[in-house]
Amino acid sequence: MSGALSVTIVTPEGRLLEVQQAQKVRVRLADGGWLSVYPRHAPLIGEILPGAVQITTAEGEIAVPVGPGLVQVLPDQVLVLVDRSEGAFDAGSAGVDVGDGLRFERLAHELLSVLRAGRDGPGQAGPALGSELLDELNRMP
Repeated sequence: MSGALSVTIVTPEGRLLEVQQAQKVRVRLADGGWLSVYPRHAPLIGEILPGAVQITTAEGEIAVPVGPGLVQVLPDQVLVLVDRSEGAFDAGSAGVDVGDGLRFERLAHELLSVLRAGRDGPGQAGPALGSELLDELNRMP
């Protein structure tokens, strides 16, 4: 067993992030408590709440906002399976490339939320924000 963790975060759209030399991973469990995982952690599977998966590496900390999901911990690896990514994170510091597919999914989700809010009740921001999101979606390749 090594002294580092392999961390993978996966959404239905594909792999969101992979880090090979993590020193620590921290996630919020469904009971509201925090789970900190270090190398050689005991195996477990748990449900996680929406929030940030915090990954500590020799270069610093990466915080990846995610939706609800599951975490599987093995002695030298952590697999996080989530419904969706909840927002942008600094992929450059993580050394990974986040594709347009995840950005499109996030924008589409935001647009649907805005449109539903406008349908369910009056609101000044709904149409304007919806137009901004549609413009951003149209600018994507």
